[in-house]
This record gives sequence, C-alpha cells and structure tokens, in this order.
Amino acid sequence: MSGSFGGTGAETPLPGITSSRISAWKADRLAATCPQTKKGYSAAAINRPLAALRHLVQLSHEEWEVLPTVPRIRLEKEPEGRIRRLEPGQEQRLLEASRASRTEHLAAVVTLALESELRKGELLGLTWDRVDMSRGVLRLELTKSGKRREVPMRQAVYDVLTGLPGPREGRVWPSGNVRTAFENAVEVARLDDFHFHDCRPSLRVVVRDAGWEPAGLEGGPRTRGLEDDPPLCPPGAGPSARGDGQDRGAAASGGGRLSNHARNHT
Repeated sequence: MSGSFGGTGAETPLPGITSSRISAWKADRLAATCPQTKKGYSAAAINRPLAALRHLVQLSHEEWEVLPTVPRIRLEKEPEGRIRRLEPGQEQRLLEASRASRTEHLAAVVTLALESELRKGELLGLTWDRVDMSRGVLRLELTKSGKRREVPMRQAVYDVLTGLPGPREGRVWPSGNVRTAFENAVEVARLDDFHFHDCRPSLRVVVRDAGWEPAGLEGGPRTRGLEDDPPLCPPGAGPSARGDGQDRGAAASGGGRLSNHARNHT
C-alpha cells in the first residue's frame, strides 16, 4: 500500500484509516492521470489497492481485534470482460501466420489455445506429466480458481500433442514466452485488437452461435465458471463424442470438435 493512500501510510495507526479518508483518496485517484499510460486510472487499478486495504482492516477487526469497527470501502464498478470473436477466415489467417513464425512451436500453442480453453498460464506452463494421452485429458493442478480440474482433449489437441517431437518429459513447450511471436503473427494475420487470451473465449462464442451447447447444461441456467463446464459436443451426442479418450474416431468425425464449415458459417 503506497504511503499516499488516502493520506495514510506505514506511520498511520489503523484507527486513522477512516471511510472519509478512503473516499477522498478514491476521488483523487478518479480525477488523476496515470503517468505510465497518460490516461485516467481504470476501475480495476483503483479497486486492487482498495481490496487489499479492505482485507487488512477486516483482519484488524475480526482477528487482531484492534479496530472496533470496519470502515466502509466501496469498490468501483468494473466493466464485464470483453469477448473478441474470430470472424470467418481470421482463424485460418492466424494459424497460417503462426506456422510461418520463426518460433517453431507457435502454431501448436495457438492451436491448443483455440481448441482447449486452457488459460494462458495453464497452457504455456503445461508439463508432460499432466498430459494423459491414454485417457485423452489434460490434468491441471494449479488453476486460477485454486481447484484441480481435468480438461478433455479435443481431436485437434490430441493430434498436436502426439505430433510434437522430443522426449515426453518436463515442459511441453521449449519456451514459455511466445508474446512477441504471437503479436507478430497477429499483425501478419491483420487482426485488430486481438490478444492471446482472446483465443480462449472465441471457441465458446463460435460453438454457441453455431447452435451447439455444452453437454450437461441443457434445461437450466449456466451458473458455474467456464472452468467447470463439461467438454463441448453437439446436442444429443453421447460420451464418445466428448473427447474422453473412449472413442477418438467419433470425436474426429464431428463430435469432438467443430468442423471448419461450422466455424466459417457462424
């Protein structure tokens, strides 16, 4: 927490951190310009230190018992995350540009990003001991939600992983940093305002626009996080189309992945 936070700092006793001083700091920050971006501070930039302070004063009240009351801290409303979808032809251009990259494994990384719904950190940090080819799943130990989960492989993911050279030990990718290579590929593919994390939700948007739906979620509202969703498959398809390793032939024929025709007609 910076020393200028609401006029408080390390020298300020906890009882001196009041709602009025916090509100004054927030008002000043909303009116200020970030020296790095030359723009106003975003709601997220304001909320992060506020959230840390709120946790501190709650500990002070509930566990340390040095504050009789907890000052009210109101967070700014943050906009919902965007969904940047790939239009027909854009995915193909991105993959072609990735294959032409001097980073040899970029095309494989991008393919998994588009097909697996792994988060960036999960994908780039993937190790071979978490790849279960016999069952057709990726086992993730460290996730954003803090829960272990298994991600069924779609046929494209299975094909990419089985085609990778080298020993099946250690990290899957020779380098965990593909930022520059990906940005260059995006530029070559002529994609505006497209970032690596946009690869992940684009699959679900295409699936839903094509009239498909996640298995097991029919008939009720979707209340769980994306990481809790079952594998994607067409409505009415059986377990063999869900990429669980029992019948990859069925998955490759249409149950386990979207065809290029479906992608290009959404």
